[in-house]
Amino acid sequence: MTSSARRVAAAAAMLATACAGGEPIGPANPPPPTTGTLALTVTGLPSGTSASITVTGPNGFSRAVTGSQQLGGLAAGTYTLTASTVSANGFSYAGTPATQSATVPSSGTANATVAYAATSGKLAVSVSGLPGGVPAAIVVTGPGGFADTVTAATDTLASLAAGTYTLAASNVSSGGTTYGPSPASQSATVTAGQTVARSVSYAALGTATLNLSIDGFYLTQAVQKPDRSVPLVAGRSGWLRVFIRASEANAAQPGVRVRLMQGATEVQQFTIPAAGTAVPTTVDEASVTGSWNVAIPGTLIQPGLGIVVELDPSNGVAESNEGDNRFPASGAQALDVRAVNPLNIRFVPVITRADGRQGDVTAANVASYVTTTRAIFPVNTVNASVRAPYTTNDTLPLQSDNANGAWSRILGEIAALRTADTSTAYYYGVVGTSYGSGIAGIGYIGAPASLGWDKSGSRAGVAAHELGHNFGRQHAPCGGVGSSDASYPYTGGVIGVFGFDVERANASGIGATNVIRPPTHTDIMGYCGNQWISDYTYLAVLNFRAASPSRREVAPAVQPALVVWGRITRDGIVLEPAFESATRPWLPEGRGDFQLELVDAAGRVLAGGRFEGTPVADAEDGERHFAFALPLDAARRAALAAIRVRGDGYQAERGAAPASAAPDVAVTPRGDGGVDLRWDASRHPLLVVRDEATGEIVTLARGGAARVAAGRGLVVEASDGLRTTGRQRVAAR
Repeated sequence: MTSSARRVAAAAAMLATACAGGEPIGPANPPPPTTGTLALTVTGLPSGTSASITVTGPNGFSRAVTGSQQLGGLAAGTYTLTASTVSANGFSYAGTPATQSATVPSSGTANATVAYAATSGKLAVSVSGLPGGVPAAIVVTGPGGFADTVTAATDTLASLAAGTYTLAASNVSSGGTTYGPSPASQSATVTAGQTVARSVSYAALGTATLNLSIDGFYLTQAVQKPDRSVPLVAGRSGWLRVFIRASEANAAQPGVRVRLMQGATEVQQFTIPAAGTAVPTTVDEASVTGSWNVAIPGTLIQPGLGIVVELDPSNGVAESNEGDNRFPASGAQALDVRAVNPLNIRFVPVITRADGRQGDVTAANVASYVTTTRAIFPVNTVNASVRAPYTTNDTLPLQSDNANGAWSRILGEIAALRTADTSTAYYYGVVGTSYGSGIAGIGYIGAPASLGWDKSGSRAGVAAHELGHNFGRQHAPCGGVGSSDASYPYTGGVIGVFGFDVERANASGIGATNVIRPPTHTDIMGYCGNQWISDYTYLAVLNFRAASPSRREVAPAVQPALVVWGRITRDGIVLEPAFESATRPWLPEGRGDFQLELVDAAGRVLAGGRFEGTPVADAEDGERHFAFALPLDAARRAALAAIRVRGDGYQAERGAAPASAAPDVAVTPRGDGGVDLRWDASRHPLLVVRDEATGEIVTLARGGAARVAAGRGLVVEASDGLRTTGRQRVAAR
């Protein structure tokens, strides 16, 4: 067989095999498919509304999609789907997600979904009562600065952002007749995907001569002026007073609607019924029935607060002018609301060594010391705590005229105690006195320590007065004060404007006695009766606390320190024995007429600084005190040879006494559970006596003898005048 014949035979054999059901003719391994499908589902649009989705992908692919669809024959790879906003029937719809990716596999399907939802709403306004062809006058305002005017009988504002809108309608005149709207002002809350409807009805005003108008309003927390210029404290409750005035005598009893706003958002609405049987023709702040009043919770008084007041919102009173029943005429009246720090006060029961009296302040009654402080000062949170009792070193009793200076010296001990403690609070020492009339308290001007008596009828007012000094206030010119604030604006120390006792109104109602405080009441910083707080003092305290927080609030952490303390009198500088304490540094302010220096044996200055000294408010001779805590590391402690204070022609210096390492204190138990301590003051001019369990100082003992109310274990730390040189434990009885 020839080769040609063999090829023909082979081909015939292959054909026969194929026809008999063998392997098909063609390549043994054909190539796989290289395309896939993207299945897109679109939801949320009204029937008949097209979506707006763009699909882009490999090889420059781009296609617009208007609804659910399967895109086949796509090259394998990653595709981007971008959904745009569409509009239908006056609503806007946005797709979610706005952008997404889908990976199309070879010979497979990728799924993607775009869910549309309405993002805007509509406001339908209908107007009635006007003659044909006479346009209405309705201004619509809302979120994002939206403003539009409605003049037609029916009008629908579409594609509005969700939120609260205000419709303010004005009077319209035509053919000699004036038409008044009802309501003159109203609000509407627009919801995405919904249409909210509002209507305004106009009516001829006829011959009505009565007109009601909003004379003003204010929100008060203790004292306020008609122009609302006294700032408010965030988080503290207050009372809103709205003053309505009538043009003539009447028997009208309109309501008032108040809307509290944060930006364009209404956060609360109040409706206030009339308090009296008629609208007054003159404003009378002294009368609770002369204003429309409502309590405002502190949670609503926050920075950014605005208020809208609407008079006669139901249009129940016929007036000659309905266009002045909103205040302000447009927008909201912004109020000055400020956040303030909590006021922390640590009350110290003081045991006076001269007579053994202990100031009556306990955890059970400490709240009675801060009632006036809470009521009048610009504070929200007042935290009052009670420290362990402290026994004074002074051997002279407290006198009603402070002729022996005991009040001032004990105040100096309270200042040193605060400096040695780690607390950042204001310190208020509480004493018991043998007299009931005379000096009741004493405090520093602009520094956080003061002292007052414990008489139950006046303790709260005394504490507020002394804290006022701590807040930088001098005396108001009333009651024969030794010196007063030359800038006080009201003659005779009166408060000058109306005050308001919010605490009393909240507890007993606005009609309770002494809720409204007349301008003739006197300021807390004077010595007269009928006390409240003036706007002048209120604002000054607010600014002081904002600008001058305690240096302890930003001080370094607790560390070893040397407490240097004393006073400056007309007779010179008194430099008390220094002692060591683990506390927060309290340094000289770096300015003033006096210089503090810690020096070594060669006279080199180790630490110190210039200072002014803190004035004592009630001291007639210009007495000033100082108490500093200077960081004391091991090197400075070893090098310290003397402490000097000089200035204003005076100088005081203290070196180390010839101290022994051990204080060698003689302890004598007393029948009342306390102990008497005796030691050699020439070697140890100061004993710092601490509670062994808590480490708190219970007395700063000088002079070689001290009496301590013990009943517990004590630790005595002896100072040689410059530093602590030894310790001794006194066992509890």
